[in-house]
Amino acid sequence: MTIWNTSGARSTASRLTAATFLLVAWSTSSYAQVQIDAQASVSRNDNINLAFEGGNETEETVQSVASRFFYNGSTRYTRTSLFGNLAYSRYLNDFFDDDLAGGAALNFDAISGDGRFRWTLTDNYGQQSVDPTQLATPQNRRDVNIFRTGPSANFQLSSRNTLQMSVVQTLTTVADSNTDTSRLTGGINFTRQLNNVFSATIGGNYEAVEFDDIEGFDFDNRSISASVTAVGRRNTISVTVGQNEIEGNFGESDNILYNIRYSRQLGANSNLTMQIGRAFSDAGNLFRLTQRNTINVGSAQDIIATAEPFENSTGFVTFSRGGLSSSMALQAFWRKDDFETQSQFNRNEFGARAFIRQSVGEKWELQLDGGSVRRDLQGLRQEDDTHVWSVQAMRDLGRSFGVGLRFVRIMRDQNRDGFDRNSNQITLFFNYRRQRGIVDSESTNQVF
Repeated sequence: MTIWNTSGARSTASRLTAATFLLVAWSTSSYAQVQIDAQASVSRNDNINLAFEGGNETEETVQSVASRFFYNGSTRYTRTSLFGNLAYSRYLNDFFDDDLAGGAALNFDAISGDGRFRWTLTDNYGQQSVDPTQLATPQNRRDVNIFRTGPSANFQLSSRNTLQMSVVQTLTTVADSNTDTSRLTGGINFTRQLNNVFSATIGGNYEAVEFDDIEGFDFDNRSISASVTAVGRRNTISVTVGQNEIEGNFGESDNILYNIRYSRQLGANSNLTMQIGRAFSDAGNLFRLTQRNTINVGSAQDIIATAEPFENSTGFVTFSRGGLSSSMALQAFWRKDDFETQSQFNRNEFGARAFIRQSVGEKWELQLDGGSVRRDLQGLRQEDDTHVWSVQAMRDLGRSFGVGLRFVRIMRDQNRDGFDRNSNQITLFFNYRRQRGIVDSESTNQVF
C-alpha cells in the first residue's frame, strides 16, 4: 500500500505528525470537547469500479477500519481543534490495492499572555480527483496536504484603533503532480471600533506563489480592501469590498473582490452561516478553503490540479444543530471558476449536503448522510448530476459500543447517453464512540 507517493508528501506527513503531537501535548486543556467514532466493517458492493450501465460491473467485498474524530480544546495560552475522518480499506477480490482515504483539519494557536501576539499552525490533509470528470474511486484519487504556519500581532493604538499584521508560510503538496508550491503571504490591516457593535477595517495583502517543480507559472496575488463588521449578541455580519490583482507570465489581471458573511446563533446548540464572495484563487488555496467550509471533511474534492490561478466565486448556506440525542448539518453551496487562459477548465456547480443523526429510544440511532451536486464542466463539454446518499441504523451494545447496518447509493447522470453509472453498497459494522466534555474554573480566564 502506498499512502504518500512523493518525497514531498512524505515530508508533509511528518509535519502533520508533529502538529498532531502538539495537539496531544496541549490536551490537558482547561476546556475540551472530544468525540471519537471508530468502526470495523465488512461491505458488499455491486459495482466497485463504477462502470457505466451495461458495462463490466464488478462486485467486491471490502473490509475497512474507519474513524471520525473531533477535538476542540483551549488553555489560557492555546487553542486547538482537530476534526476529520480516515478509513483504511482492504479489497478481498483485489480489484483495488489496499487504500487509505479521508481528511483531517488541524488548527493550533499559541497566544501571548497579553493577547497581542499569536503563532498559528494549520494542516489540511485530504484527497482530490485525478480526473474530475470521473468519480473518486481509489484509482482516481491523490493525496493533498497544505501546511501553514506563521505569526500575527495586534497593536492597540488607542481605545478604538488596532493595527494587525501577519506573515504566513504555506507549503502545498499534491501527490503524483508537479503543482507543489511554496506560498508566502503578508497582510496588514487597520481597524477602528466605531461603537459597541460596528467596526471598520482597511488593509492589504501580498502573496507570492512559487512552484517547486515547474518554471514559468509563479505568480503574485495582491489585494486591498475595506470592510465593515457588526457583532451583536446573536448575529455577526461582515461586508468586504476591494481590488484584487494577479500577475505572472500569463499576464496581469484584476477584478473587484467582495465577501459577505453572516452568522446567527439560533439557540444554545444551533447556528446559521451564510457567505458569498469572489477573489482570485488557485487549486491549492481552494482545496483548503473548501475543506474548511464543508460539512463533510474527508470526501475527495474534484478540484483540478492546474498551476494557473483563476477567478473563483463561491457561496454557501449552512445550518447546524448539535445535541446528545440528535444532531444535524444542512448545507447548500455554489461555485464558479473562470481561468485566464485555460478556459477548458471553466466550471459552474451547485449542490446540497445533509447530515442528520437521531436517537430512537434508549438503544437505537438512525443516521442520514449525503448530498447532490450538479456540475457544468464547460470546456470539457460535460454536464452531470452526482448523488451520494447513505442511511444507517445502529443499536447500542453498551455505553460506548454498537452494531449497525449501512446502505450507500452512488448515482451519476451525464448529459451523454450511455454514460450513467450507479453503485450500491451494504455494510455491516461494529462501532465504538467516545464523547467527553470538560470545563473547569480556569476556562473563565480565557484571553480569546
